[in-house]
Amino acid sequence: MSLLDNKVGYGISPSNHDISPQRETNFFNQYFPISMFPSAWYGGSYPTGKNDSSYQLFSADDTDYVIIHLIYCPTTDVLQWAKNVLQQNSNRQAIITIHGFLNIYGERNTHVPSGGCTALINNTQYIWDELIYPNENVFLVLSGHAHGEAMRTDPNIAGKPVYQLLANYQTRQNGGDGWLRILKFSTDSIYVQTYSPYLDKYEKDFDSEFILSSTPSDSKKTVVSVVIVLFLLIVVYFYVTRKGKKKLKNYYRKVLKLG
Repeated sequence: MSLLDNKVGYGISPSNHDISPQRETNFFNQYFPISMFPSAWYGGSYPTGKNDSSYQLFSADDTDYVIIHLIYCPTTDVLQWAKNVLQQNSNRQAIITIHGFLNIYGERNTHVPSGGCTALINNTQYIWDELIYPNENVFLVLSGHAHGEAMRTDPNIAGKPVYQLLANYQTRQNGGDGWLRILKFSTDSIYVQTYSPYLDKYEKDFDSEFILSSTPSDSKKTVVSVVIVLFLLIVVYFYVTRKGKKKLKNYYRKVLKLG
């Protein structure tokens, strides 16, 4: 990840593979401590002293954003922290990333219950009910975990659309061939693309490349390119093998050229 440091702001949502059955995150925080994130855009984290859940602040054109990265299956205390962040930044448009939220059918469900995801069916619905729906500045939710792509749109408490996207390519050849999502924001649209820097190829089917309309912004219509690379699905072997590290470096060099 050092190729991105001090070049591209980023945050990470810990997955079920990054936490122990007892929901310990010591190993995750060993490799992604708070200290590696610049204070210029890193807003804060929870719990104190750990990077389990975090948020970042950035601005593009005339629009201010807050992006919150939640730990897998957040518990009640985590949701309360996130609510406070959203309320304290109610003047900013909000994006939430979380490792597990939608399944491949667009249902709010994850197949590995943990933490707050205690039910077997609709076990991430509570995240929508308690955090996303009541906070009208949330307009985008990004997730992985389930193997595939999906999307759904639902109105929040103010009747505004909330786009919820799933993207996870880990079951494809070579652990996913480096496929990732690129989102480009303009004042009235979000342009979604799926790209592999490893293959230098775009996937262009209907659920891989599309446009989401009516982003909640009143600023002038100047296109702003904001590239959000989803680091929700970090494959551990990339970090523990020399070959994997070399692949990652090549991926990021190509990604950094996209902006």
